Amino acid sequence: MPKLVIAQSGNDSCAMAQRICNSLNPVGGSTANATANVCPGCSDGATVAGNFCFELDNTVWYYFKTNQFGGNAFVKISNINCTQQNDFGTGLQAVVLKAGSDCDESTYTAVSNCETGSSADIDLTANMLDPNSVYYVLIDGDRSGGANNGAHCAFDVEVWGNAVELRANLLVEDDSCLTGNGKITVDTVYGANPPYEYSLGGSSGYQTDKTFDNLVSGEYAVFVKDVGNCLSYASVAEVGQRGGVRGTQVTVTTQLCNGSDGSISVNGVDGGIAPFQYALDTNALQTGTQFNGVNAGEHLITIEGQNGCKYDTTVIVPTSSSISSYHLLTTRAECGDSNGVINFLGAAGSKSTFSLNGVANTPPDLAGFSGLKPGKYTIVITDTNGCTYTMYEEVIEGPGSIIPYVDIVPSLSPSCAGVPVTFNSIYVDEGEIPNFEWIVNGTSVMSGSTDSLVISSPNEGDIVVCQLTSSSNCLLTNPVRHVDTIKFKALTPVGLTVSPGRDSACAGDSVMFIAIDTGCDGTGIYTWFIDNVQVQTGASDTLYTTELSSNSVVTATFDCDVPCSDQGVSNDTNIWIENPLVDAGEDISIAEGTSVQIGASGDGTPAWEPLFGLSDTAIYDPVANPSLTTTYALTVTTPSGCKGTDKITVIVLPDINIKNTFTPNGDGFNDLWVIPGIDQHALVKVMVFSRWGQRVFNQVGYDESNAWDGTFLGSVVPAGVYYYSIELRGEDNGIKRVNGHLTIIY
Repeated sequence: MPKLVIAQSGNDSCAMAQRICNSLNPVGGSTANATANVCPGCSDGATVAGNFCFELDNTVWYYFKTNQFGGNAFVKISNINCTQQNDFGTGLQAVVLKAGSDCDESTYTAVSNCETGSSADIDLTANMLDPNSVYYVLIDGDRSGGANNGAHCAFDVEVWGNAVELRANLLVEDDSCLTGNGKITVDTVYGANPPYEYSLGGSSGYQTDKTFDNLVSGEYAVFVKDVGNCLSYASVAEVGQRGGVRGTQVTVTTQLCNGSDGSISVNGVDGGIAPFQYALDTNALQTGTQFNGVNAGEHLITIEGQNGCKYDTTVIVPTSSSISSYHLLTTRAECGDSNGVINFLGAAGSKSTFSLNGVANTPPDLAGFSGLKPGKYTIVITDTNGCTYTMYEEVIEGPGSIIPYVDIVPSLSPSCAGVPVTFNSIYVDEGEIPNFEWIVNGTSVMSGSTDSLVISSPNEGDIVVCQLTSSSNCLLTNPVRHVDTIKFKALTPVGLTVSPGRDSACAGDSVMFIAIDTGCDGTGIYTWFIDNVQVQTGASDTLYTTELSSNSVVTATFDCDVPCSDQGVSNDTNIWIENPLVDAGEDISIAEGTSVQIGASGDGTPAWEPLFGLSDTAIYDPVANPSLTTTYALTVTTPSGCKGTDKITVIVLPDINIKNTFTPNGDGFNDLWVIPGIDQHALVKVMVFSRWGQRVFNQVGYDESNAWDGTFLGSVVPAGVYYYSIELRGEDNGIKRVNGHLTIIY
């Protein structure tokens, strides 16, 4: 079997290599769905395959660019899924290389480990890479197991490491109290490739301006993507608050164990605008500065100035409990997950039991609480004396990491002129209620839950965009979009000519017609019609038929399997069909022993079969006198040799069996003169005479229903001998007479 060299049409050479970014942006690829031959001069490295650990079969190319620092890069090829086909390999092989001169295969040098024949994940390590340089990732389908053809595999490829990571310095200006005028500025970006775009949270869209203003106090995740649309999570910045209370002096009194007699007194406020209001924990604000009846533990004091600025401080009310202090370390929960942790770092005093939000919960080895959702928690520690110590802690939620994905696939590529095109979207992490916005040439044409678009009249160069807005939680960026450009191929005209195998034929003969198509570079389907009625469809270009008359018209169509081919429609064609005229006549009945002349007709030389019972078998009007009912076939042969056949049946009526006595005495036995077999003769006449010649009975058509009962003019005739005469008449009016005597006995 010959070896097929297959390369993906999009990035089958160094010059067409596809860029890959850091690990936040894995790229999907495949070594299948490509042309059958590597293009000449594609710089696939075929002449220097010995520089690597594998022979090239169907290569696909990717590249990445190092940042201003260089260093180490790690490439992972994962989710490898190879099509199982006979005589095809089952794994991938890969290497990272550098080209001394762009896409000059004589300058290729491997800079990583070289992996061969793997269907599991492939990890490539490239160390000490130069800064601001391009490196190529060469991926190839192997021919494992002695296969002749490289593997057809889909996969994901990504790169990370300090040689490709992005870093940024951020400048932060705090928010004036409740005015929302905080500011974050991206001062310097290291790594990636300018120009850059910036976003807060990744889902608010990207901008070229480095500054984000009108910010309220809080934490913000800053994202940066470069000119190649490579996305990086740069840093988290915290915008503080200016213009409010900066501090306070508080006096507390100790709570007695198991009592509620602790107190907190606010003695002074640093900064802010008087008058102030005060609140303890989640209680309402008050003008008084004293809080009595306070339990031991950690409490939140909120101070609000006249301008609405708030200041929160934590105050601990001591207790006579053996627990005098406790230290916590909180780990935030990943977005949408329950993996927050509150760890116990240490305490002064003894302890025995714990509760979390009012539920008794003793952590394993007293190490802390895990599996926590984002939110606020109250922790109560009870010592061996029954004294409690209360603390408040919040588990915050981390930023999202999900990046939705959308791609669009046209039903035809290239599209055919005049043929509608359907764009189907392929997407990941869309959420339960995604929104798909379809944009054609910059104009939104549809938005909603429909994930496909039909363009009934596409034009060359139409730009189609699908923008997916995901409804998932914990998104790193949203929305995402994919762009495709419609490419057209003109319809290829296809011709079709139908010709008969001969100019004339006899009716019922098998006649061949052959179709010859032009303009189709492949195969196709022929559909045959006789008098506009479809009689055959399939790959055969030949029709054999016996169903033709002199006026039959044969046509065909041809549907080429090459995309964008017009349908071929043939010429009308027919041939002369000779159908000889022949008429043997209607079936006829004769009495046994009589004859009849047949009156047949036709337009050729006659011949009768069978030969017996006919005066001549080569004329149209022979005399037939068969002894039994016989069907004769008349075959007429025209001068051109065509034959026509018709049949006639000569029915021979059987002779009758005449009884010569009967007893019409009314005893119910033999009271009628019944003549067996006479009812088969439709044309019959029965007459009976006395010995003096007087006719005493006359009946045309005779059967048991009108048989003679031995009466004449309503009276029984005397016993004695009578004479009968019976006429049996055939359909040809030939008469057979039967005479005899009849005796009546009483």
